[in-house]
Amino acid sequence: MENFNIIMDKIPVLEKLEQAEEVLWINPEKTDFEESMWECELGQKDVEDAEQRLLRFAPLIQKYFPETQGQQGLIESPLVEIEIMKQRINEKYKSNLEGNLMLKEDSHLAIAGSVKG
Repeated sequence: MENFNIIMDKIPVLEKLEQAEEVLWINPEKTDFEESMWECELGQKDVEDAEQRLLRFAPLIQKYFPETQGQQGLIESPLVEIEIMKQRINEKYKSNLEGNLMLKEDSHLAIAGSVKG
């Protein structure tokens, strides 16, 4: 309980959450994209390496998780257009979004809660 009180004192927004009040928290550690990229240790080579590992293990995943057979053992969520959402955004905010507004349905992954690829 002592640690809880220390945390509550350190992070005042938690008291509002505890009271089920609406809150807005903006991460004070947030940096912009350009600054973050300079600090990022990962690069394109790491992305390609991860992709190759996913492809290499796809047959194993397909074997043990038959529900991935339609995707040849890859764990990917569907990407669907949400035209009605785009219309509602345009109406509510009096904007003029063009093109397709898409939703990545991680809720429909075959075997995992969320995999980013």
